[in-house]
Amino acid sequence: MMEYTHKDNDYPKEIKLSNSRIEEILRKPKGEFTLDEAAWLLRLDADEMRRNCNALILKEIGCQWGKSLEELRHNKNVNPFVIYNCR
Repeated sequence: MMEYTHKDNDYPKEIKLSNSRIEEILRKPKGEFTLDEAAWLLRLDADEMRRNCNALILKEIGCQWGKSLEELRHNKNVNPFVIYNCR
């Protein structure tokens, strides 16, 4: 197994999304998306959605960086779904 060695600490603490609803939806487990939410996401411009997802992923990596599994489980700012839902 390869160890993740990226050491950049310039992850964004705050991000600007084109619509805050994007983060609300993508922080939920996929099975909890409503049909309306899924349809709304699919109607977004692909480039806009890509920019928003990239920002969310960087923010989440920054939240998780350097924390143990135990710390991640107890940190309310960490979200286990964002990166998976943005890919």
